[in-house]
Amino acid sequence: MAASTTERVDMVNNSRIQAVGIPVAASTAIFGGVYVGVNVAGHLVPMADAVALTFLGQANGTADNRGGADGALVCMVAPCSEVRFARLNATSPGDSWIGSKVFFTDDNTVAKTSTFSNLAGRVLQVISSAVEGSVLVDLDARQTL
Repeated sequence: MAASTTERVDMVNNSRIQAVGIPVAASTAIFGGVYVGVNVAGHLVPMADAVALTFLGQANGTADNRGGADGALVCMVAPCSEVRFARLNATSPGDSWIGSKVFFTDDNTVAKTSTFSNLAGRVLQVISSAVEGSVLVDLDARQTL
């Protein structure tokens, strides 16, 4: 392929990816706004404390594939770099969480420990605490954890 001799419209108009379509796993419902990842087959699932999930980002819409086969539906996902600071619910967070690694326990909850260690990131700020509260998680920090 030869070097460009004019402006590349695809790069100018899409200089920043807002979301990408990922095929949804069979028998799975993805709801808009939840945190999602892919299983070992490369199909989208809600994040959970489950074996071998790779976190991708946040679902931009709902895709109900509960009656379909793997890849029968596609869900738009905002990549990690687009959800740099994610607000996630957490169980009893306190200031001692700041700087700690946290792991997904479900599609909107993080904890300091989990069975399968699906890393969410590092806590930057505790928004509220009590029995259930919220934390800000730096997803970019995942690259160095």
